[in-house]
Amino acid sequence: MGGEGRARRERAEAERLARFEERCALLEAEGMRGQDRTFSQRASALLGFLCALPFAAGVAVAFFFRGGKSWLLTGNLFADLALYVAVFLASIPVHECLHALGWAAAKGSFAGLRICLAGGAPYCACAQPLGRWRYLAGTLAPFFVLGAGLSAAGIAAASLPLTLYGAFNLLNAGADVLVSLRALAARGLLLDHPSRCGFYAFSRA
Repeated sequence: MGGEGRARRERAEAERLARFEERCALLEAEGMRGQDRTFSQRASALLGFLCALPFAAGVAVAFFFRGGKSWLLTGNLFADLALYVAVFLASIPVHECLHALGWAAAKGSFAGLRICLAGGAPYCACAQPLGRWRYLAGTLAPFFVLGAGLSAAGIAAASLPLTLYGAFNLLNAGADVLVSLRALAARGLLLDHPSRCGFYAFSRA
């Protein structure tokens, strides 16, 4: 059963890559030149962490100087630890759903959006080329909602659990920040890669 599931995932990933290459070919046929603006898994993990670290550190400093802190959520340390683990695991698929919602809101449709497994983890990709600002809306949605939003709420409520959850999601969105910095410097249409971290940028040759 495990082998069959893995084979299905590999076929699905190959199909997504084939559709991506077809879309690239269509854009090139329209006179546009594509540039690979993706990162390797190792680079996205390391550089993304470094991009998000200053934001998480800022949250930690702000919470440190906050008075009247609440250290536990349930009043029981072991119950809180179990809750932390459950919430952190749940944040992974929620993170990808926020990418989808951000892109859908930016372009007014869920068409072309796919949440699938890439390397065994949930991954959201947009199969349609987007302008820079629309692409950024979906890319940064988890950073602002789960990361910055919950961090601000945690500091305002002086709640350590909520602040930790927000800071964790800031770090979890590090690769998104990294891609967004590259997107800010890109021109033309941005086509999200179906399995790698980043996009192809298409502009008139």
